[in-house]
Amino acid sequence: MSTVTPLEARTASMRQALLRNLVFLTLLTAGTILTVTLVAGYRSVQELSRSLIASVAGQTESRLRRFFDPVVSALETSRGWARSGALDFGDNGSLNALFMPLLEQLPAVSSVILATTDGQEYMLVRGGDGWWNRRTKVENWGSRTRWSAWRDPGTLVKEEWRELNYDPRKRPWHVGALANARQDGPSHYWTEPYVFFTSKAPGITVSSWVEGKDGTLLIIALDVLLTDISAFTSQLKVSERGMAMVLAPDARVLGVPRDARFRDRRAIQQAVLSQPETLGVDALADAVARWRTDGEIRARNLSFRSGGETWWAGFQPFALSPQRRLWIGVAVPSDDFMLPVKRQRNTMVLITVFALVVAVVMALLMDRTFRRKVHRAVQAARQIGQYTLQKEVGKGAMGSVFQAQHAMLRRPTAIKLLRADLVDNERAMTRFEREAQLTSRLNHPHTIAIYDYGKTRDAVFYYAMEFLNGTDLQTLVRYTGPLPPARVLYLLQQVCGSLDEAHDIGLVHRDVKPSNIMLTERAGDPDFVKVLDFGLVKELGVNDDVELTTADTLAGTPLYISPEAINDPRTVGPASDLYALGAVGYFLLTGKPVFTGRNLVEVCGQHLHRCPKPPSQRLGQPLPGDVETVILACLAKKPSERPASGGELAAELAQCKDATDWGPVQARQWWAAQPDLRPVGPGVEPATAARRHPFALNVDLRSR
Repeated sequence: MSTVTPLEARTASMRQALLRNLVFLTLLTAGTILTVTLVAGYRSVQELSRSLIASVAGQTESRLRRFFDPVVSALETSRGWARSGALDFGDNGSLNALFMPLLEQLPAVSSVILATTDGQEYMLVRGGDGWWNRRTKVENWGSRTRWSAWRDPGTLVKEEWRELNYDPRKRPWHVGALANARQDGPSHYWTEPYVFFTSKAPGITVSSWVEGKDGTLLIIALDVLLTDISAFTSQLKVSERGMAMVLAPDARVLGVPRDARFRDRRAIQQAVLSQPETLGVDALADAVARWRTDGEIRARNLSFRSGGETWWAGFQPFALSPQRRLWIGVAVPSDDFMLPVKRQRNTMVLITVFALVVAVVMALLMDRTFRRKVHRAVQAARQIGQYTLQKEVGKGAMGSVFQAQHAMLRRPTAIKLLRADLVDNERAMTRFEREAQLTSRLNHPHTIAIYDYGKTRDAVFYYAMEFLNGTDLQTLVRYTGPLPPARVLYLLQQVCGSLDEAHDIGLVHRDVKPSNIMLTERAGDPDFVKVLDFGLVKELGVNDDVELTTADTLAGTPLYISPEAINDPRTVGPASDLYALGAVGYFLLTGKPVFTGRNLVEVCGQHLHRCPKPPSQRLGQPLPGDVETVILACLAKKPSERPASGGELAAELAQCKDATDWGPVQARQWWAAQPDLRPVGPGVEPATAARRHPFALNVDLRSR
């Protein structure tokens, strides 16, 4: 019989203690590794979900802009036709000739409507292989409406009368636009999403009021089909099971998420305008319910439970107008990010059981590697905000301009960065920031659009703006020579709209010239004007403006600078922009600037003291007298003798006899005959104006 000695007992006890300690240390280390992995994984999931939600929401917002902006441009084009007298309300044929080509460019627009305040209406709607007109005269015909079928603008197929209990004056688009007209409200009125009266399709209507050339008040409306929004959202793969949606203000679904239920257009049409809980997509309904619980506010990273798992969601508004906005929503399940984390955790446990030291080392290395990958992915997606720089396309006095793309959306963008040597210059930083802030307040269709602005991680200020394909007027005249008077009138009226909006909110451009006015194509109009480079913009009535631009400094381009800008730059106002615009019109008509000289002093002296020759004398051939009169009025030496505003100047230009002889149709024909003139490549960035001109003026008047 064997016995255990005290020494052997102590040895066994020590071994048991060591074993217990080893087991305890193993479990403690495994638990520590698991805890570290879970915490790091949770933080990584939070960061990745926040970044993904912001990226998808931005991508959806960009697609919505591309969806709705051409509709607004078409509405503005229609208003321009009404103001110029091009719309003959009583003639279906002439109206069809204008609106059929317009609707062919906009497949999402199902119909266009013109209505008066006395119950008369013209409607053009797509129908099968052709078109239908509906005419309503409530006061004369009562509930009877006349329908005309057309194969094309010149071919009438048939006409018939139908009974229809319909009064355009009671439709929401008519009521809203008329209320804006009476209350001096916004120019565009967007209805709530609803089912169209005629086609029974889900849609939304944008309308506007306009006073025709004969003084008649017209309501113009475009019906927009909402099912086309789902064509994007239902195909957008956010993650393995993630989804994007577009919602009405009351949370009805306008853009359905990616789901097997919505694979055909009929299913989508039935789902649009439904409440989320009726669609059978639990995650969608739960995300909206969680968001509405918080009061339907802007939120980027809401956590909620659906189907027994954790989801992340974000919601942001999309403004159609000050009166109407939609909501963009994105929802992503946490497990779409957690699968790699779970696999790594299990691997760590197995390694820890078999080799403690190796497990600890491997866990730390893999955790660090994983975190580095996440960090690099996030940093790569946010090189400059949400934009990835591609190449430098120009330099200006304040900074450099780069062609860029949104990191996730791949949208072409122009990024302007403050020069590196000015980063520590407080005045330059303040001026650059004001340039972005003031320009971003402008939203006229003929003004360059600012998308975003902010600072990089290195505290370098930047702002993002639309990247345009087109030709500026300096280049156009250089290659083609003087332009026809009718085309000059058409272009100047568009510039007037941009300047008038800036002047109305107290901003002066101060650098209006041909190279700062670009022609691009919008809604089938290749002569669509964009006014660029508000880098010298001045805000009226702000005391620090003089300090930021340096006191007694004259800013601008001498060939287009006003007399008061030379005498006392502090007195520059809206009339100075109209003087420059008159000089631009003179250049377009003659191919030559108003004044030339051997140096800057000679040019400035002529602006101050010399009366310009009439454009016809400078050109050496007759020009319409009314056009010359308007141009020379803009070039008056005294600001008080020029047109009072951009709106007044636009009205005077519109009254000229040749004003209706040029429009989108003529522009398309002209450009079709000039195949070699269109720019080739990524386009012309919007801040190159000062570089294209031989000289830009910046003179210290104290040392003059």
